Amino acid sequence: MRIFHTSDVHIESSHPERFDALLTTVDKAKEAKADYLVIAGDLFDDFESAMENAVKLRGVFSGLPFKVIIAPGNHDFLIFDSSRDFGEDSIVLYEDSNVYEDREMGVRFSTVPYSTKLPPSAFMEKLSRLAGRLSPDLFNIFIFHGDLEEIVQKVGFRRAIAGEEKEGAFSLSLNALKRFPNIKLVLAGHYHNAGEPMSISEIRGNQFFVYSGSPVSVTKNDSGPRNIVNVEIIEDFARVSLSRILLDSFYYEKLSIYLKGTESEPLEEIKKRVDDALLRGPSSQILLNISGYVNSAISLPEAQLKDKLMELSQQVWKERVVLYQEWYQVQDVASLLERSYSRNIIERIDSSSELSDQEKIKVKDWFIGALGKVYSYRKGKL
Repeated sequence: MRIFHTSDVHIESSHPERFDALLTTVDKAKEAKADYLVIAGDLFDDFESAMENAVKLRGVFSGLPFKVIIAPGNHDFLIFDSSRDFGEDSIVLYEDSNVYEDREMGVRFSTVPYSTKLPPSAFMEKLSRLAGRLSPDLFNIFIFHGDLEEIVQKVGFRRAIAGEEKEGAFSLSLNALKRFPNIKLVLAGHYHNAGEPMSISEIRGNQFFVYSGSPVSVTKNDSGPRNIVNVEIIEDFARVSLSRILLDSFYYEKLSIYLKGTESEPLEEIKKRVDDALLRGPSSQILLNISGYVNSAISLPEAQLKDKLMELSQQVWKERVVLYQEWYQVQDVASLLERSYSRNIIERIDSSSELSDQEKIKVKDWFIGALGKVYSYRKGKL
């Protein structure tokens, strides 16, 4: 049996790339002959977005060779009830209808649906009661939308993994899941990025917890290529194989370029790095940040370099490159390098017989960086 797993699509009309990412995910599931597609919460960005897109979604989730299992998330839980039609092949787990069994395939999907009526403190009680009713006659998959305590503790700051995501979602731990051996697999949502340390966690032997991440960049914190989880349950349900499938969907790519102050053509260096990034990710939008130093004695001064980059952004790169936040933090250290003591130090580095050519470059880079800090300090004192 093959299951595709995703979450946090956050469909919203002003962001058509999110709906496109869902279509790409559905196409991948068709190509792979999946039996199920699981969406572990936040299919929609909010109630209004769900109302605007529900009819369009019916066409996507009808006539499929597989079923789509949808669990509520903290953004969209209000939309799900017995009156909603999201397509003939969609199965929504909500409130009292929170378990779906497929005895022919030998699998059972269940969830504790997110709701503001259910405080986080009551979540474990609900999960315990649910797990107690799950007999091992079927392969039990629990769909979860919320935090994993081990990841939060490992990262240290929740914002580093959740970004702009709202607080208040449920929380679970791997230790707590060990109490429920009938739950063989947890397919989770809520975190948009699925790289380390939130890829795949083993609860115990052949019992796993996995975040899918979002199939599209929803916020600028959600950087890097997107993927979905491919779950294969094989050998008569004795073994679970988990892998990731790359998606050709929109994503943000953060590109930070540091200038050492030794470049004679910093503009060409930046342009090459940006162009390479654009070629690597045809579906990406580059979030560009430039820092470091220039030496106007050998290259463009800082103001002219900034003007040239803004011109490139508007006329050449256009919407593919975003000048991100305080994107330009470059200082000109030419005047400091022209001082006699600076020239003397550079000459001594170049003439040193104890340093290799590579070490000389590193020492000069360090020295120019130190000069830049002196320059910044002096400007701040004026």
